[in-house]
Amino acid sequence: MEEDKSSLRAPRFNGKSEEYLKWACKFKSFATLKHFRGVLEGTDTLILTNPDTEDWDQATDPHNVKIRKANDLGFAHLQSVINDDVSFYALYNSMTSAFPDGDLKLAWLNLKLVHKPESNAQMHELEQQFNKCVHVKDTKPPDEWFSELE
Repeated sequence: MEEDKSSLRAPRFNGKSEEYLKWACKFKSFATLKHFRGVLEGTDTLILTNPDTEDWDQATDPHNVKIRKANDLGFAHLQSVINDDVSFYALYNSMTSAFPDGDLKLAWLNLKLVHKPESNAQMHELEQQFNKCVHVKDTKPPDEWFSELE
């Protein structure tokens, strides 16, 4: 039996960088089910009909219509699941000439730049947090605790 995909909800993001990787993985899965993951990751892009003018609005190619719809759907979902100021401004700063109301791929990259640990200092901080982790709750199964550590 096929599941009703309209009832699926995008995972909410609390704005905490330590939760970003888990949330991003869930959001990508959601994007796959809602058919906008290609736009999110930049594998599906607009086809420029007139490279001299870069007139994106004149592109009426069915492929471009599909990409625009996927971008709009994904951007709307992304806006609806964030509630912190830092993430809001990452989305707000993702307007482009091709997508003046918000470029999903750019918004995704902006969120990644803001929240994904990349620098040595951030990695060192995560390593220190990892080293301090102790399994203190007897009610939590060890396998679940190890998953959280990862």
